[in-house]
Amino acid sequence: MKCLVGYPPIVDSRGYVQIGQNRQSKIFSVGEEAAIFPCVMAWAATLLKHDGHEVIWCDAQTQGLSSETFFRQVRIQDPDLILWEAKTPSIKATWEAVRQVKQILPHCLVVLCGDHVTALPEESVTNAPVDIVLTGGDYDFGIRRLVKLFQQPDIDNPLGNDRVFHPGTVHDVVTLPVIDRALCRWKDYSRMGNYLRLPGTHGYSARDCWWRHEGGCTFCSWTNTYKNYRTMSVNQFMADVESAHALGAREYFDDAGTWAPPGRWFDQATRLLTVLNGSHRHPHARITMGCNDRPGARGREEYIRMANAGFRFVLFGLESANLQTLQRINKGQQAEDMRNAAKWASEAGLQPHLTVMLGYPWETREDAQKTVGLVRTLFDRGWANSMQATLLMPYPGTKLFSDAQANGWLLTTDWNRYTMNECILKCPLIHEEVLEKIQDCYKAAVTPRYILKKVLTVRTRDDLRFFWRGFKFWWGHLTDFGQLNSRRP
Repeated sequence: MKCLVGYPPIVDSRGYVQIGQNRQSKIFSVGEEAAIFPCVMAWAATLLKHDGHEVIWCDAQTQGLSSETFFRQVRIQDPDLILWEAKTPSIKATWEAVRQVKQILPHCLVVLCGDHVTALPEESVTNAPVDIVLTGGDYDFGIRRLVKLFQQPDIDNPLGNDRVFHPGTVHDVVTLPVIDRALCRWKDYSRMGNYLRLPGTHGYSARDCWWRHEGGCTFCSWTNTYKNYRTMSVNQFMADVESAHALGAREYFDDAGTWAPPGRWFDQATRLLTVLNGSHRHPHARITMGCNDRPGARGREEYIRMANAGFRFVLFGLESANLQTLQRINKGQQAEDMRNAAKWASEAGLQPHLTVMLGYPWETREDAQKTVGLVRTLFDRGWANSMQATLLMPYPGTKLFSDAQANGWLLTTDWNRYTMNECILKCPLIHEEVLEKIQDCYKAAVTPRYILKKVLTVRTRDDLRFFWRGFKFWWGHLTDFGQLNSRRP
């Protein structure tokens, strides 16, 4: 079969719509930050190619293809199957793209996957001429099984009248091959803003996060798509890192929800990375490493070992400075965990990145200001290097969404508005106040001490380029949350 894998064009006057390889979709006024390598979709393309199919990778968003150009290419390529991942804010535009494909290629089998269609599969069946909705997070395994079913001789439709395919999330990820990054145009995604050493790429050592107490964090969409935590073998992980390095990647970010907890896997991986990097820390490592982490997940010694293994970038979900909020979103961390983790990581030589959310239905103005104050403290003390502040989004399939429905918090179910650019939940603060607090977080991050530290640490062209990109993203985020009222749909 000829299979087209990727993303359709999503045109939005408000900015660049981020879709792939992210838990919460967003519209950015600075588009470069959105180009994140979508690992599971890349594995889907890789597995189909391994099975002997002709695979065309086409991400219209990242490749900058207009709708006219994209659909002209689709007509010329004439694929037998199209696989698209859809997020909540892009689902309506994806339905329209499905309709256009069916007009020009009525015989083409169109399959949708992703967290939104997993939560609401029948919605897409009702609203678009989609052939199959593929649920769950293992859509790489799922599309492989689906194609094999449709290749059975003398069976036109092996699913009968059922247009929803549930492959489950029990697949053994240790059977996955190394991602074929050349097939998936990995350099198109190397402009993602958090890479210091370009070109960079993303990997994925586990699905997804080992924090699953009582279902995991209530706001995370992937608690619905990945019901159980599974990890690749250390050898698989290292093979992917080495393959990326051989292609020319200078920085590798492991986008598993939380990197390996202290234990055997962590010990083996850090030891082998240390060998690969010749015991050199960033910036002298052969390939600089980064990962997601949880405040409270590890101690001072583990961060030192990570730094010795070539890690630079560690992303922490601060989310809120208020213990009540951390408990209500089931974050599984104490109020002081963020301070300790950022302090220990920075003292080890790592560069912590913070993610913050505002607009909680129960947080007062004073609560929000407490979070702004913690951001200011972490940056002023040199314990944080960069940050991203956003609005809390209740995506379908999450416990937060069901809680919002039960408590009457939802302001709308127009999915086009679920872009982290406006309040979707009722809260004690009005919309403009929440946006102001988000801007305050960005302003609090840029303290005189922080600016001086950044200037004094510029040593190479990589540092200078990163410093300039960081300034553009900081200014872009102020723009994202500064004039959004005029950009509402």
